[in-house]
Amino acid sequence: MRTRSSSLLLASAAALLVVAQVGAAVPAVGAEPSWEPEHVVATGNRGSALAVDARSNTWVVWEAHSGAIKIAERPAGGTWGEPTRLVRTNSATADPHVAADAEGNLTVVWIAQRQNFTDGVKAMTRTPLGRWSDPVRVSDDKRVAGYGTDGKGAWGARGLDLAVSPKGAVTVAWAWGSEDRNKAWRIQSAFRPVGHGWRDVRQLTEANGAEDPQVGIARDGTVTLLYTRQELGHDQRLFTVVRVPGAGWRGRTVLADRGYGPELMVDRAGNAVVAYMPTVRLREVVAVYSHDGRHWAGPRRLSPAGVRLDGVIAAAMNGRGTAMVAWARKDGRVDVVRRPRQGPWSGPQRVVGVAGDVGEVAVALNGAGDAFVAWGLYALYGSYLPRGGSWTGPVTLSSQMDVDVVDSIDAQVAPNGDAVVMWDQEDWPLRVRVGATP
Repeated sequence: MRTRSSSLLLASAAALLVVAQVGAAVPAVGAEPSWEPEHVVATGNRGSALAVDARSNTWVVWEAHSGAIKIAERPAGGTWGEPTRLVRTNSATADPHVAADAEGNLTVVWIAQRQNFTDGVKAMTRTPLGRWSDPVRVSDDKRVAGYGTDGKGAWGARGLDLAVSPKGAVTVAWAWGSEDRNKAWRIQSAFRPVGHGWRDVRQLTEANGAEDPQVGIARDGTVTLLYTRQELGHDQRLFTVVRVPGAGWRGRTVLADRGYGPELMVDRAGNAVVAYMPTVRLREVVAVYSHDGRHWAGPRRLSPAGVRLDGVIAAAMNGRGTAMVAWARKDGRVDVVRRPRQGPWSGPQRVVGVAGDVGEVAVALNGAGDAFVAWGLYALYGSYLPRGGSWTGPVTLSSQMDVDVVDSIDAQVAPNGDAVVMWDQEDWPLRVRVGATP
């Protein structure tokens, strides 16, 4: 799964939009977290996602090996509850995602299969009172006689991304096609306005190899969508399209003629940042900025000239527009740069001087400015930055070291300052740790 960093996701970019400090207390300047023990979320999974809502409740959704979508909650200041089984997917890989709005409404999306139709996207919602909706089909699936039993390979949706605005508008995007059946990939999306059902299922690109969509959504419902396209023998290019409330999707923008490992971030005002590596040599990090998702400034180099990187970057942006990008150097140093909403990028700040080999990086921050960076290869480490303070010394977060590789990291910082990190490590269970602040 894509690290949100991944993703921000990544952490996901979508979940970062809801840290709007809605009546939430923030820790005192200089407060550092106290790390709770590892919590085993699932003994096995086929994809997972993490979200923290505006009231600092933490949610983890995953697909069990049995094919069921499950979710678990840790209330702010509380302990993990028992998992809830939401639905069976009948999917080879459901790729579940979860995000919350400022009122605490949850949206979960995943890829579902049914015979004689291409793979599609389904969704469920949960009210703050705990009531789940029935599953709703979001995508317009293509009828294909024999699909699911003909043994010719997967066909349909993959590579989901989800974003929820603080007010509750929702957008989801995916790539649609099939490598097994020679169906060129293209980007599709659906939108759910506040207080209404899903609508506006659109194909946003031609069937030209467009993949890897990422979405972010502003408070007013403006959507920024980033995707990649790489033709045989050419560099990978980055594109964006924007959905404006009342006007629909606007024409595409060529964001970069060469771009790899991109990370999209959008704040609640609609300002957007994309961080990426401009060459396959993965030796520099650049970022581009937009005030409205349509007019992008020129690229700004973030990493120092001549410094070799480890080929991984992570990015996050809070609702107020502060952005942060992290990367690992080949010599084992982990760096972070920061950009305030109306200011320039800072120079690289060292988080840790010698981190060893790094295969994954994640970064997160909340609206108050508390931040967290996690990294690792054979073990997971982290460092916390309290607002107004300095990065703490690195903390070893995983119990398993030197044997199994960390496959993915998802991290967030709650409005109350708690740091939350979830990681997948080869055959080990899916685990999460919370660094609780005073």
